[in-house]
Amino acid sequence: MDKEIFQEFVNESGQALTQARTLLANYVAAPAEVKILADVGILVDRVYGTAATLHVESVAVLCQKMKAISYMAAQVDNRILNSIVAATMLSVLDYLLDLVKTNGLLTYKKDIHKEMANRLDLLMSKFSSNLRKTVAS
Repeated sequence: MDKEIFQEFVNESGQALTQARTLLANYVAAPAEVKILADVGILVDRVYGTAATLHVESVAVLCQKMKAISYMAAQVDNRILNSIVAATMLSVLDYLLDLVKTNGLLTYKKDIHKEMANRLDLLMSKFSSNLRKTVAS
């Protein structure tokens, strides 16, 4: 992979993931604003698309799951579930931001990564399967 392209991905991903984290913190402060969760989905979807194109599995897998969860959560009025969504996604975003900051996107620990993916899968299973998982209806 071209180092310049990868570095641009790292920079843009760090910014988008930081914005997503800020939005989630805003959601925690105002949990009635479920639209914020869809906005988080847009940001992580953008990171997911580039990560998938560049084959950066450490980011792509988790962002794909967070995208789906954030869109599903934005469609339900369940503050308890959505507070769990926010807390879980904040921890995953912290993990990804740590990988970005430490240049660990390609050398991540697979067991930690798998645990993060498992958490997101468990969370995703709490939503109805007929909720949309993308921005399109």
